[in-house]
This record gives sequence, structure tokens and C-alpha cells, in this order.
Amino acid sequence: MNQVWYLLADFTQREEPAGDLALQQLTVAVRDLDLSPAYEERVRTAAAGAVSKALRDSAGRPVSVRIYVSSLDQLDRGQSHGWGFFLVGKPIDETIGDGESDALIELFLYSEENG
Repeated sequence: MNQVWYLLADFTQREEPAGDLALQQLTVAVRDLDLSPAYEERVRTAAAGAVSKALRDSAGRPVSVRIYVSSLDQLDRGQSHGWGFFLVGKPIDETIGDGESDALIELFLYSEENG
């Protein structure tokens, strides 16, 4: 069975420091996931690091960032479960890009709830 991913946020980071916009956008995107503060900080740190590296590698050209969640059902408050995440970074070519960004960072958050 294929996993369906739902887009929570899509934005472009235009310059360093990557922390500013990327972390603000990430915080807004995941606020309804009920992440623990420590876990949210881990996700924020990993995402900011990936965006910073992509900005350096793309010689300062903008980087596109997309944040996905594995299930919209998990957005209901009051559900307590663990979360996992992974990051994917890749160059963008002209056929799939916005013509402005050189790189794409995708953050995937998934529920570790059994079921």
C-alpha cells in the first residue's frame, strides 16, 4: 500500500540565515500536531540545517521548502502519540521547478501510532 502525504506548508527561503523564515513557517505548519517542545526543536534544527546547507550549495539562490504530514486525521488535538520525520533534499531542474529555486527540501512527518 502506498503512503499518502498531505502538504502542510510550501514556501521559499531566499537568503541566510535560514533559521528565520524556515523556523517560523515550520512552527506554524506543525502547531496542530501536538509535538513535544523537545521533539519540535529537533525537527526545527534538522530542517534549518538542511535549508542552510542547500542555500550554501546553491550559491545563495532560493531554496523551496515543503512540509508534509502522513495523515490529516492526526491533526485532531488530544491524540497523544509519537512522531517520526525524515528530510529529503534534491536539486530542482527547469522542468519541475518554479524557475527560481535551485533546491528543494522536503520534510515528512509521520505518526508512529500503531494501528
